[in-house]
Amino acid sequence: MKTWPVAWGTRLLGPSAVAWYLLFTALSWIAYPGAYGPWNNNWLSDLGNRQLNPSGAGLYAVGCVGTGILVAGFYLGLASWRRSGSRVQRGLLLFVQVAGLIGALSIVMSAVFSIDQFAAHQFWSRMISGSTAVALFVSPFALWRAGRPARLLAAVCAGGYLSVVARLIFASAHWLEWPSIAFLLIYVLVVASMTNSAERRGRDESSLPGPITTAA
Repeated sequence: MKTWPVAWGTRLLGPSAVAWYLLFTALSWIAYPGAYGPWNNNWLSDLGNRQLNPSGAGLYAVGCVGTGILVAGFYLGLASWRRSGSRVQRGLLLFVQVAGLIGALSIVMSAVFSIDQFAAHQFWSRMISGSTAVALFVSPFALWRAGRPARLLAAVCAGGYLSVVARLIFASAHWLEWPSIAFLLIYVLVVASMTNSAERRGRDESSLPGPITTAA
């Protein structure tokens, strides 16, 4: 038998994705030559505009590409939860993973096609919003376990889902991108923490979202 300890993808790569994104967003913001922020109705993506932010756009692109790669690892690591939960929950978990991987790819592509290539960037930005909305909506059902309250996860997912919907409805309110991304980052940290806690309580293998065992 062969063991794949995939949970580390969620536990470690998730927080790493948050740290990576925040670091490169901050560096790009510092390089931005003019007034910038949600109070100016800026998109976060404006940091990647080569015309508006010639010195910092590359930094933001590096941040998004790295974040997308790390987020992909985070969602792949959720496979560790397949060892617990019902059959329906395992199906929902796969749904979350697929949506998350589409979102991770979209994050990378939104950096490849920065906002100064607006049509292509808008497509990938909407893919991020759609896939994120699906993952946030389904996650509380997929990751709920008896005896393990997930009220924080549910609250974060509800707030994130509503912020994504608000972005789609109020398209001219560019600042709404900020809370939706903030909720997504918090979601990653909450799920990583839940996975870590579940592993530490993993002496009861029937409830452990731990390694996947397959035939060698």
